[in-house]
Amino acid sequence: MNYFTLVKKRSYEAFQLLKEAKENVKHGIQCLPPSKYFAGSCYTYMKTLPASSWERAHNNCLSLPMIKDAGLLAIESIDEYEFIERELIGLKSGSESVSVYIGLRKINNTWLWSNNIPLKETPVYRFWVDNNRDILAYDCGILWLARNTSVITPAPCVEQALRPYVCKQTIDRCYNHSSNCGKYGKCINLPSMNSRKCQCRFFYTGDQCEKWSSHGLQVIIGCVIIVIAFIASYIINFDRSEDSWSFRKSTYEQYQM
Repeated sequence: MNYFTLVKKRSYEAFQLLKEAKENVKHGIQCLPPSKYFAGSCYTYMKTLPASSWERAHNNCLSLPMIKDAGLLAIESIDEYEFIERELIGLKSGSESVSVYIGLRKINNTWLWSNNIPLKETPVYRFWVDNNRDILAYDCGILWLARNTSVITPAPCVEQALRPYVCKQTIDRCYNHSSNCGKYGKCINLPSMNSRKCQCRFFYTGDQCEKWSSHGLQVIIGCVIIVIAFIASYIINFDRSEDSWSFRKSTYEQYQM
């Protein structure tokens, strides 16, 4: 195999791998590197592009190249928290501790995640620490990690030192919502609309496939009408056959007499 044939073969293989990766990303089962996949979302640890403010980190996540609809990390579950904790600790290059901006901010004295869910209503509120009087005036949230502990805590929104952050992109919106479609529906992703919907079975409709569909009702009513018509036709034909039999029997008896 000569050099040009080898290059052509390798280029084709690389193209196929890239094509496969794009399809996997489209269907919500893979992330483009250096992002990491977990529970339907891609996570990018922005250690090499730190930010001087929470707002800058937020805007950087929104403008990530080749990644649509990303945002500053909003942590929604304990499993997700532990995943972030493990990944960040594994990437901090031997330092004793690290703090990163996350999608948490105080608005009208209420701490809200970037998806507008109050911090107090999420399971990770147990990791919240704000018992230091010096940090009560801060309005932005960070995730602080050390070797044996980690907390979510307030921090200044603008600092002189640069701080890394984590961007999150949800690619499989059905991952945590498949049960919302009930037992008569299936959740499907709508990547172009950055959304999801329930695909109901033929007889059902509704946001959660909880109601009979008009088509389904028409089919059921039609089947009932056909069954009733069949039974009525059978009864009519049976009565006619009985009358015919009675007539033939009476004629025969008269003939015998």
